[in-house]
Amino acid sequence: GVGFNDVLIETPKHNMCIALDTEEHVALSLRALVIRGRELLQDPNVRYVSAFKQHKCGSLVHSHWQLITTPFVPSSVEVQLVRARRLKHRFGQCVACQVLVQQPTGKELPNERLVYASQHFVVSVPYASRERYRLYLAPRRHSSDFFSITQEELQDLAFVLKKVLRAFYFSLNDPPFNLAVWTRPAYADSLPGWSNSFLDRFNCKPCFQSSEEKSFDSFHWHIGIYPRGK
Repeated sequence: GVGFNDVLIETPKHNMCIALDTEEHVALSLRALVIRGRELLQDPNVRYVSAFKQHKCGSLVHSHWQLITTPFVPSSVEVQLVRARRLKHRFGQCVACQVLVQQPTGKELPNERLVYASQHFVVSVPYASRERYRLYLAPRRHSSDFFSITQEELQDLAFVLKKVLRAFYFSLNDPPFNLAVWTRPAYADSLPGWSNSFLDRFNCKPCFQSSEEKSFDSFHWHIGIYPRGK
C-alpha cells in the first residue's frame, strides 16, 4: 500500500486529555490537524484522509490524533457517500442537515436527541444507536469537507469538543472512546493517472462520475464519538 500515517501529539503533558486541556490548546491541535490534512489532500496518490483519535484504547497512551491516507476510498466512507447522494435525490435536500442539525434543534419530538448546540455545531444522539452514549457532532453550515472548516468554526469546534468530552470524563468516569471525522474524499478529477489504468485492468467503473457526484455536495461532514465498554 501507498500512503501516509501521521501522529499529531496534542500536548507535552503525558496525562493530559481534551476534557482537561485548555480550549486554546484544543484549538491549536485542531488547526494543526486541518493544515496537515489540507497538505495531504494535495498529494496525487491520496484519495482519502482519515482523521481520528483513540482515548485509552490505542497503542499510545499520550493524547494524540492520527491521520492515515489511502489511495482509495474506504468502503465505510463509500457507503455513506452513496446513501447521501441517493437520499438527497429522493428528498431534495441533505439528509444529514435534517437529521443531525434541523431536527435536534427543532420544536418537535426529535429534539429529545439534542445534547448541545452552539453557534456553529450541533451534538445529538443518533436514532437506534449501536452502543450507549454514541454521539454525532455536525456543523450547522452544510459542507462535505472537514478540512475546509473556517477559523471561527474551528474555534467553536474546540469549545464544543471540550465540553462534550468533559461530560464523558466526569459523568461516565472517563471511558475509553474512539473519535472519527467523516469527510469527503479527494476530488475525483485529482486522481493520478495510474488509478484509471487500475480500474480498466479489473473492468471497474468509478462510483462517482457526474460533476455533482465528484464534488460530493450531497455529503455532510461530521464527527462520530464512540465510547467503548459502556
